[in-house]
Amino acid sequence: TENPVCVLPQTSIIELHATMARENVRHLLVCQGYRQLVGVIHQHDLQTRTGATAADFMTADPVSISSDMPLQQIAEVMVNNHVSCLPVRTSGMLNGVITRTDLLIAFESVLDALHDIVQQDEPIETLQPGSA
Repeated sequence: TENPVCVLPQTSIIELHATMARENVRHLLVCQGYRQLVGVIHQHDLQTRTGATAADFMTADPVSISSDMPLQQIAEVMVNNHVSCLPVRTSGMLNGVITRTDLLIAFESVLDALHDIVQQDEPIETLQPGSA
């Protein structure tokens, strides 16, 4: 997702909830200055942590990926780090975010393309027990 929803570290909890609802998102990126990522807030963080501002709720220095990383590696990074979104950086600057939903949509497209390829090929004969 290009142009992800960002908030400042001093954004109040009331505004965090309002922003998530207005933008229909479950993650907010916390930036200080132009595209300088300092943290990530997941909707769950607002329910399980205490505080008054984004700085209180964010996970600081979040794991991020580069824009040229293959989908399989992105999935591995998400699974290995137990996260559902990854900020995307180019030359250290924030330029997007990929969520678990984005990844599932991408994999669905890949599977659809593979299905179309398989449908174009001739049927594969199956081996019967004892025929090999």
